[in-house]
Amino acid sequence: MGYVVTVYSSKGGVGKTTLSTNMGASLSHKGYKVLIIVQDIVIVHMQLCSMKLMNIFLKKLE
Repeated sequence: MGYVVTVYSSKGGVGKTTLSTNMGASLSHKGYKVLIIVQDIVIVHMQLCSMKLMNIFLKKLE
């Protein structure tokens, strides 16, 4: 039997990602199978922007 744990808050900067990551790592360490899905638009946007900037930087180095 599986369980679903949801960490939600509409406010940013309250530690949702930190809590989710640490809880997942702890449960995994105890032998549970863990899947973490992050649906934070701001984080995804920041990662995409970082990837684009890194690609531009690497192209300039070539």
